[in-house]
Amino acid sequence: MKFKSIGFLMAVIIICLFSLCKPKQSAVKTITPVAEKKDTSKIEVEPTKPVEPETAEYNIGFLMPFHLDENLQPPVNDLEEKEILLSSIPSLQFYEGAKMAVDSFKQEHLKINLKIFDSGDSAKLETMIRGIRIYNSDLLFVNTSSTNLTGIVKNAEHNKTALVYAQSASTRNQHLLTCLPNNQTMIIEMADYIARHYTKEKIIVVYRDVKKEKELGEWFAGRIDSSLANESSTTDKCTQLNYAIEKTEGLLKKLDKAKKNLIVIASSDEAFVSPLINTLAENSETYRLQVCGLPTWENFETVSEVSLEKLQTIIFTSSFINYGDAELLQFRKEFISKYSADPLLQAYQGFYLMKGFMTTMNSDNKNWKDFSKAEKNFNQSLFNFSKGNADNGFENSHISVLKFADYQLQLQPY
Repeated sequence: MKFKSIGFLMAVIIICLFSLCKPKQSAVKTITPVAEKKDTSKIEVEPTKPVEPETAEYNIGFLMPFHLDENLQPPVNDLEEKEILLSSIPSLQFYEGAKMAVDSFKQEHLKINLKIFDSGDSAKLETMIRGIRIYNSDLLFVNTSSTNLTGIVKNAEHNKTALVYAQSASTRNQHLLTCLPNNQTMIIEMADYIARHYTKEKIIVVYRDVKKEKELGEWFAGRIDSSLANESSTTDKCTQLNYAIEKTEGLLKKLDKAKKNLIVIASSDEAFVSPLINTLAENSETYRLQVCGLPTWENFETVSEVSLEKLQTIIFTSSFINYGDAELLQFRKEFISKYSADPLLQAYQGFYLMKGFMTTMNSDNKNWKDFSKAEKNFNQSLFNFSKGNADNGFENSHISVLKFADYQLQLQPY
């Protein structure tokens, strides 16, 4: 009995020891993993490459009488200096001026291709006008006879080619820009000038009973009257005098001693103008006189310069080059340096027209052919483009008013 008790006791001790050695169960905690933070300050971001603008390419044509076949002929012998045909010089200088503009114009993504179409041969010119090659130009400068202009304008319009005519023209088209004003435009500009500057003077328009003179004189007077009305001037309407009927005596009777008299002589006949100027100069002590003549007077040879100055004579022209303009003077120096020749008006036209158009030519401006977009880029001493209506195109209406003084023609404020 005792033995059993000891054995039972030992069994209990062993079970207790076994229980003490068994590990205790503990609550399990859930641990949320933390995302690793990246140091973005050390990450290099590749820069976005700018989109290169598309290169704009333009083909500029020159349809002009260059007479290259004749001008490129070698001299008969080495001792002779090759002479350039005089009739080709205006066109050659126009091109040279345009070429100088292209060479000096620095603009990326703009490519200008100059193409020459020699119209010196009349048979070749007719073929070119009827063909397609010249109209593949984006812009075509033309210096041909006005008789050819109608056909050129028609084909250019069909091919949507912008045209610039280097002369004056009566032809009107929305795709055409003319570099010089025609006679009608010049009369309008001069009449407006008189209305602005002669608001207190008596104005007398003199003409003879010759068809062109009479038409010009009557139209000139009518335009001055219209401009005076628009200016709200106190000046009376123009007095018209047909010299064929009223002669010198009639003219003198119409002069006003109480005010200055502006006498507009609507004649280009030097044989008529010269003695009339002398007569008026003789009476300039009795009356306050000033004379206005026509652009052709600039080339008169027999009219007394002393009398012209005494009468404070003014004329108007579209071909005057203002050397008081620093920009024009700089171009003249560069042209002489490059070509060893004094530039004609056409050289200035070529340079400043080409420069003006290139300023508007780029891949973004698809409407550069609208000449109104380029108007502000043209030199204001040479150009003042105006447009009558949507179908008229643009005409350079710029004129210069010149006064005979100190044996030269001096530019007057416009």
